[in-house]
Amino acid sequence: MLIRVSPQNVLDDLVVALLAVGCLVLRVAPGACRAVPLERGREGRMELRFFVEAWANSRGVAVEFAG
Repeated sequence: MLIRVSPQNVLDDLVVALLAVGCLVLRVAPGACRAVPLERGREGRMELRFFVEAWANSRGVAVEFAG
């Protein structure tokens, strides 16, 4: 799943949080990364999206998802 954050300078914090919950993460651009949950399928993607939305809301960060 492609994740974009705004402001871009919070991407490092998101990457650390995603790694801590067991996702594979690759930075692809300033303010954007690809994340793959260890749990495959629809449920894994839903959990990843829920986690990122909760993380963003707790910090006042905007996120966009693709893929």
